[in-house]
Amino acid sequence: DGGGQWFIGQGGVEIDGNPILLVAVAPQNDNVVYLATSPFAGRGRVHRTLDGGSNFTDITGTLPDRYPGDMTVDPTDVGTVYLTLSGFGSSHVFKSTNYGATWTDIDRGVLPDVPTTAVVVDPALPDHVYIGNDIGVYFTLDEGASWGQLAQGLSEAVLVNELRSEEHTSELQ
Repeated sequence: DGGGQWFIGQGGVEIDGNPILLVAVAPQNDNVVYLATSPFAGRGRVHRTLDGGSNFTDITGTLPDRYPGDMTVDPTDVGTVYLTLSGFGSSHVFKSTNYGATWTDIDRGVLPDVPTTAVVVDPALPDHVYIGNDIGVYFTLDEGASWGQLAQGLSEAVLVNELRSEEHTSELQ
């Protein structure tokens, strides 16, 4: 209801003992919420609810043990979610097409091994995914099969912490 009423989810039981760091609500169905916790009391984890927060399921699966950077739900498919990870020594961009039951590494070691802190999906072209990291902005037009770098108009060294796509213009900001 746009924040008019609030309730304690999961019956007031802590999710996993860690602070919640990221929340992504499916734009098509606000009962579908994904969240990621920071590694404060053990490993950070990724969770999902399909009932508006009454019950959460751990969907971390085989994701690397890294600090979560950003998460977004595909604007055309409530079951598709993207997650970026910070840190070094692993891939940084993952996608699930089944509500987080399994994760696919769409970075595949192609992107620079730097903290990745932003992800956005073009609402008009959902195969177009943009990520921001510690050295710039990268994009894929084919769900991660190939990646390119957006450099025009950016300084040589740019730290990208947030991206957004304007729905009516498909302009990346």
